Amino acid sequence: MNLIALLSLILFSGVIGGVLAKKLGAPTILGYIIAGAFLSLFVSFTANEVETINNLAGIGVALLLFSLGIEFSLNKLLNVKKYAVIGGLLQILITIILGRLIFPLLGFSDYEALFLGAVFSLSSTAVVVKILEEIGQLETHASEITIGWLILQDIAVVLIIIVLQNFSGGNLNALLFFESLLKSLILILLALFIGRRLIPNILLTIVEKGSRELLILAAFGFCLLFAFISENLGISFTLGAFLAGIMISDSFLHYEIFSEIKPLKTIFSLLFFLSIGLLFSLNYLLSNILLILGLLLIVTIGKFLIVFIINMFFRMHIRKAIEIALSLSQIGEFAFLSSRLALQYKWITGDFNSLITAVTIISLLVSPIIILHTDTIYEKIRDFIKRKRPMLYRKYFNNALNEDESKQILRNHVIVCGFGRVGKYIALALQKIKIKFIVIEFNSELVESAKKHNINVIYGDATSEEILQQAGIVNAKVMTIALPDEEQTSEIIVKSRSLNSSIGLIVRKRHQVSLNLPEAKEIYSIIEPEFEASMVMMEKVLKYFGKRDRKVLNWIREIKNLID
Repeated sequence: MNLIALLSLILFSGVIGGVLAKKLGAPTILGYIIAGAFLSLFVSFTANEVETINNLAGIGVALLLFSLGIEFSLNKLLNVKKYAVIGGLLQILITIILGRLIFPLLGFSDYEALFLGAVFSLSSTAVVVKILEEIGQLETHASEITIGWLILQDIAVVLIIIVLQNFSGGNLNALLFFESLLKSLILILLALFIGRRLIPNILLTIVEKGSRELLILAAFGFCLLFAFISENLGISFTLGAFLAGIMISDSFLHYEIFSEIKPLKTIFSLLFFLSIGLLFSLNYLLSNILLILGLLLIVTIGKFLIVFIINMFFRMHIRKAIEIALSLSQIGEFAFLSSRLALQYKWITGDFNSLITAVTIISLLVSPIIILHTDTIYEKIRDFIKRKRPMLYRKYFNNALNEDESKQILRNHVIVCGFGRVGKYIALALQKIKIKFIVIEFNSELVESAKKHNINVIYGDATSEEILQQAGIVNAKVMTIALPDEEQTSEIIVKSRSLNSSIGLIVRKRHQVSLNLPEAKEIYSIIEPEFEASMVMMEKVLKYFGKRDRKVLNWIREIKNLID
């Protein structure tokens, strides 16, 4: 079939799978994977069609990692370096060593055991980030550690492939190993240098020309270009895409780029997750069900315990240790890539490749369910320990989270939409009386002006749900909207109340202009500049005559309501 027909079939299959998953209360990615599995039963794709799907899916992974890089903060990673870097390295090494010791007991050769331990040591950045994003948990401290851990694993991919390649012949080429390590280090340092010195200025120049379209096109092209360069240097393309995002993360435009590129990321991510389902072989699964489920249990429980023990060794709170361990207990998409590569170069057999694919797919199917029920699993573990080991319960479950580990999230704050003449005074007043607030502004000059006043500001369009979520709309108490465009104001009102039905809205609107105000009676206050000016002027008139009669002002308000 031609490309248009292929894409139509895949996209509509993914949409159906996603809708069904949502109906069942599951993440959409679970629906995408299952849709791919069902599609593989009824449609036979040619080798060229499979290659096309895989190439498009690769773009999806790149965009997912790119968006993660945009939101990434080096300071955040440094804050969790003890867990993400040291813990991540320990977890990979321990998993490989244990795999090398345990898997031969199940009948695997020494190299197969090493291969399984290596590919199963890594978790799925794409799946975990997508799930945490869907359930609104990306900003928690536990998620920061989890993502930092996953990033470390992405960096380690290069070294693991080199080890597997060299041990396939029985020896390790130390020169090739250190050459790839040096390449990765140079690429990372280059990305950090370019990101801090060049990219923000380039993006600002594009914005000053007044073109949002060129800004998004430049960001998208930059993502793919750096992923391509990374892959051609023999380094993981996902690492290249992530580094491209990091380069943009230092620009104040990163929120706007993130919100605009999200639709593209969604489409291509669907292709990636659905392509995972297409790899599923029902015949192989039924023929080897016991071996597959046995390996799945060993890997899932084993990785959970390894990560959990490492976190407890670092004196992490037990709840957080369990959350992170559950998030990292699945097998990552790297297993597909490595097994395909190994099969191509005849490091492994076709049946061994099918085994890895089957175990990985089921692991990715189960992972969303595990992460979604993290609280339930924690409570079950807590209650079991409380009944069976009261002393352990008192020691580990009765202590509170450390303050330095808690994620400071804006709560009960004010969101100020617009930093123009009205918004600026509101922000400065809130700053003076020390009420927490954040500003959303799309004008780059006004953003710079806000920064000069040390005001927390997001560059972006307040009509975007993504921008509103970045501003903490879910936990906000009040939003002020002082924008000149009435249609934008109406759109912001609708989206704000859909995301937070209890938020108080203080809205500026011009006299005689109609606003689309859902549930208008619940809007905290609607300010009309012309009317408020008339009230202030009337107060000053009364002052000249020595009168302080509020009845007159109340009468004016009543007249206004009758006229409206």
